[in-house]
Amino acid sequence: MTVNKVQIPLRDINISGTSFNVPLFLSFMPVDNTELIQTKFIDDEVDKVINPIIDYKKVRFLLADNKTNWNILPKIKINLNFFIGSTSPFNYANPTTYDGPGTYGDIYFQYDDIFCRTDRLMNSFLRLSFFDSPDTSNNTLLFFTDIFTQIEKDQMNEWNFVLPPKNCPISYILGDSVSEPDTIHEGFYLYWFQDLVDNSPNGEYEMYMTVVYNNAGNGQTTPMYPLQTDLSQPVILTDLNGPNGGLFLKVILKNDNGIYKYTFDPLITQIGVDMNPLSPILPGITFWQIQPNEGN
Repeated sequence: MTVNKVQIPLRDINISGTSFNVPLFLSFMPVDNTELIQTKFIDDEVDKVINPIIDYKKVRFLLADNKTNWNILPKIKINLNFFIGSTSPFNYANPTTYDGPGTYGDIYFQYDDIFCRTDRLMNSFLRLSFFDSPDTSNNTLLFFTDIFTQIEKDQMNEWNFVLPPKNCPISYILGDSVSEPDTIHEGFYLYWFQDLVDNSPNGEYEMYMTVVYNNAGNGQTTPMYPLQTDLSQPVILTDLNGPNGGLFLKVILKNDNGIYKYTFDPLITQIGVDMNPLSPILPGITFWQIQPNEGN
């Protein structure tokens, strides 16, 4: 290796603070890929073989009125309606509105079932299933929640006696465990992964809910959805499936300034969804039977 040598005699330095430049050559030519291996190749291979770290912590989501206001609701009412015949498809406890539920007499429960809280009634339940997509041919079940029969003030008269089957509404009042201790708490909250919501596009995570009523009295399972159907116009698959189908009810989860909330985002045709807290009736959702049970 050749080196440029320079000699500076001391006699030539007669001024204090003398400085001089020493040229240094900073350019170099690598002889192998060691640096590339350490900074690029190893990092890429580590990313391939090691799963990313994901926080699988679930948080509780509170119910909100809509995706515009995101005001928290303390409770919600779910109503169910079933076919009772070809000439009168549905029976409402409140026939002047769409929000009225049907009655347990419509699905053939007797007074003894209600009064004695028999297993065939109390073991009947409503299943809320949540999916990642409204496409039934290519979606994944995320989780489900079961809401069992309640016999509370909604099913009783002013003397706290249970109502006759033809007057006893098929309804569930869900509420906050602190502010509404007399309501059902199962199904009122949603529990989902915090990271998925925080990192979702626009800060909103979407899932899709379906509802099925499981009757322990006769073993029938009945699909429901928040749109009234007519026996004279049979429902076809295209009316139910996909983003514009009535079977799925969109649910939006959001981190609203550190408070995790969820709300329902219904289609225009899903008239059963009324989450207005200023309405004279309790905010809630009415579901109708999609098609009649055999023998009705």
